[in-house]
Amino acid sequence: MNTCKYCNDPYDKDSEHVFPKGLGGEDVYVDFVCSDCNGKFSNLEGELFQKSFLGLERSIQEIEGYKKKGKPSPFKPSFLLTQDPTNKTVYEIGQHGKMITYLLPQLFVFNNEFYLDAESDDAKEKLNTAYKSWRLKSLRLVESVDIKEGGLANNYFQVKYDKDSTRYDLETIKEQIKVKNEIRIDYLADNRSLYEFLTPRLFLDERDPRSPRLRVRSQNQKQAFDFILQLLKYTEKGVEIFPFPDKDLKNTITYVGQNFDVRKFERALVKIGLNSLMHYFPKSKESKALTPLFNFVNGGIGSIQAKVGEKSALLDSIPNTHNIFFQQSEDHLQLRISLFNGQFVFIIVIPDLSVLPKNSFNRLSIDYKNRINKLDGQIETAKSLIK
Repeated sequence: MNTCKYCNDPYDKDSEHVFPKGLGGEDVYVDFVCSDCNGKFSNLEGELFQKSFLGLERSIQEIEGYKKKGKPSPFKPSFLLTQDPTNKTVYEIGQHGKMITYLLPQLFVFNNEFYLDAESDDAKEKLNTAYKSWRLKSLRLVESVDIKEGGLANNYFQVKYDKDSTRYDLETIKEQIKVKNEIRIDYLADNRSLYEFLTPRLFLDERDPRSPRLRVRSQNQKQAFDFILQLLKYTEKGVEIFPFPDKDLKNTITYVGQNFDVRKFERALVKIGLNSLMHYFPKSKESKALTPLFNFVNGGIGSIQAKVGEKSALLDSIPNTHNIFFQQSEDHLQLRISLFNGQFVFIIVIPDLSVLPKNSFNRLSIDYKNRINKLDGQIETAKSLIK
């Protein structure tokens, strides 16, 4: 029976990786994190390597997860848009691999006409099937801003159809639901690029390939509601909706929107440093110096000594690696977490902790292409840097 260092509860199953699997670390489990904390920390990691700028780098580097071998790594920005420079139509796009983009299946309005576009007929059919299912079984809408952690929303909008007047209306329902089959509504902020050109659209969000979702994107709530009610009316009887004619999406600009929780992002980084420290230097687990960091990771409580660092031409010179440097001073230990060869550097200072001889250092290198973790001592680290 082990004791979780983060919540102090006993448990009997190892469940947490030393280095997050989503960042390409070796498949090594630790013996100090319970499954409950591991599940909670997955949400932190999502902010780090799916929603943040590091998620884009991870996707470009084609780092796959453990459960989906060979699948493109999902980058989850708040939006990916592009625009036809000639007619100014705006399109939802997806991305995989080395910034390869493609059209998401989408149905949009332009000059009061409906158009249906996608990369393939199969993709169009997926959107059509999802929309038919929603129309038949759900008719619910939820604003994405109202969806809280755990997929719960405190209210939703229900479409009502009045047969006598043959019109659709919306009713606001004030009750908590688990969001599952609802259409999610996203608004493009008026300070974003392409805002003035964006027309309302229904699209199939494929950022999570295991559960693609219907979404509406618009400038505001009224525009979204008017669009949905107009679409329901238009598709009461079978209609064929055609692609937008003469579009040209070659050599276009990709507009990326990111919206991630900075606090969770930092907590995920500290967790990476702590797990690596406690795994490779087991005696550190019993030090009270780690208590503030446990509290910070577990509940975002308190503050720690940490800052964003700069890339080093020497320390970040080994290709295709993340690196954590453990540098020991007389009165503190410094952890320098370097991701993607120094594309992002985060430095954590832990006062009153000693795991190495004074003024010495070790380096944990993570070969994220081959999933190999390697802890080097000072001499070995210095030799590798010289090479």
